[in-house]
Amino acid sequence: MVVKAIEKLRQLPASERKCRYMLTGDFSYKICSNNYECWHCAVDQYVQDTIEADPYLQKRRQRLAKKEKKVKGFTIREDFYYLPNHIWIKVEGEVVKIGIDDFAAHLIGKMENVELPDKNVISKDDACWRFGSHNRMVRMTLPTDTEIIEKNDLVLSDPTIIQKEPYGRGWLLKIKSPAGVGNMLKGSQAIDWLEKEFEKLHQEFEEHVGITITDGGEIVDNIHERLTNEEWNRLVTRFLS
Repeated sequence: MVVKAIEKLRQLPASERKCRYMLTGDFSYKICSNNYECWHCAVDQYVQDTIEADPYLQKRRQRLAKKEKKVKGFTIREDFYYLPNHIWIKVEGEVVKIGIDDFAAHLIGKMENVELPDKNVISKDDACWRFGSHNRMVRMTLPTDTEIIEKNDLVLSDPTIIQKEPYGRGWLLKIKSPAGVGNMLKGSQAIDWLEKEFEKLHQEFEEHVGITITDGGEIVDNIHERLTNEEWNRLVTRFLS
């Protein structure tokens, strides 16, 4: 399984070959420059020596592993809440941090432009953000009126972070905790929901696009590249609206 996984990674363009320490969450961003021959990598040796000598880093890995789970190839944070249009919610006292989940990031594809609201109060009919690339821009909304506390300037300067770290540095807004945001999912409910969303997406591709999107039961990479603009718009409307 490891050999197959490495061979699959090697087939990616050089700019997308994530270092294994990025995949495990130890680095926020690092591209592999050694074609996954870690035994030739000075960084790998340094990290291994550091982790073995540092109990804090070992505990950090264990904490992240408990919080993150893979569902059909999508990463999900079990400690976050989720809305049906694939917006995640993390409660931080009276402030709520929000962003998009890994499912949405996969479906949207290239992230080259990000637009966050100019005003500090948006209604449920207003876009909480728009992003994408060229003629593939997604408009997403929240199910309630929202007061914005902070915007993530980092994603404005580097939109790709939304895909690289959707649950971390790729957050989009911090908002005042609303009185109620409707049907939120967390933990096992969120996992069951994501499995059903995957099955719906798989069915959509087979029936309307005529291709499969699975490899060994999990999502394949770059599914957005298999879609025409019309197909892409129809899917993001169904799943992210």
